Amino acid sequence: MNKILKIFLTVIGIFILFGLNNREISQHPYISKNLTIKPLDKEILAQQPFLFKVQDDFSKDGTVKWDFGDKMTGTGLSVEHTYSTPGVYTISLYLESKEKKELQSSAIIRVHSNKTIGLPQVFLDTDARCEADDQHFIAYTLYSELDVLGINSVHNGDPYSESINYGEIYNIMKLISLAGKPWNSMPVERVFHGATEQLTPPSSGVWWDTKPIITDGSQAILAAARGASPDNPLIVLPVGPCTNIASAILQARKEGFELRDRMRIIWLGGLEKDY
Repeated sequence: MNKILKIFLTVIGIFILFGLNNREISQHPYISKNLTIKPLDKEILAQQPFLFKVQDDFSKDGTVKWDFGDKMTGTGLSVEHTYSTPGVYTISLYLESKEKKELQSSAIIRVHSNKTIGLPQVFLDTDARCEADDQHFIAYTLYSELDVLGINSVHNGDPYSESINYGEIYNIMKLISLAGKPWNSMPVERVFHGATEQLTPPSSGVWWDTKPIITDGSQAILAAARGASPDNPLIVLPVGPCTNIASAILQARKEGFELRDRMRIIWLGGLEKDY
């Protein structure tokens, strides 16, 4: 049973989740909806206004604050904002009260020029120091014309490997920059730490009862999915353990966030025992 559960939490579990309909998800008793950014319904163009909204009704005490990642902010359940320059931005949604200001949700978005509309948006997830294919995978993607929104590190079986793999991502990026060829420059703010261990199968034997390992990496996948549109969904490319992706899916299920039309996974390799 444990072996089957672990497989479900990787690619098989991912595609089964995409096959569930909205009614099945909304009736699940473990879902708890918080204040979140409403996923985009279309791509965003520079110099054109876009209306950003909070998902569903808002019943918490406090003021809703937006940080659009371009040094501009806003207040309210819905805010119209215009980006002056194309690029990748992280939107942050806060709830502010007299006592504190808490981050509630985020979205990683591509603000397009006319030339980049429809360009495939990808997110890499890798145990970068494990084998030579990972380094090639990172370099090839960053030299390509793909729109790379971010890179996650992940463990490859032991708790110390994630930090080593994280460092290797930086090493590859440094070598690429020294080569002197044009590449998709990746700022350090879009390289994320991921899970340091595999998921634990739940005692219930039901895969959606699995406790996600919430990390910057799993949160970044969800943020990029919120910033993707159904016309141009996020493509996640994992090489190695799919712990970050499985955790993001479990988080989305509890949030009530339907991923089916906003995210695709192309698993490029790994071992079932690692997840």
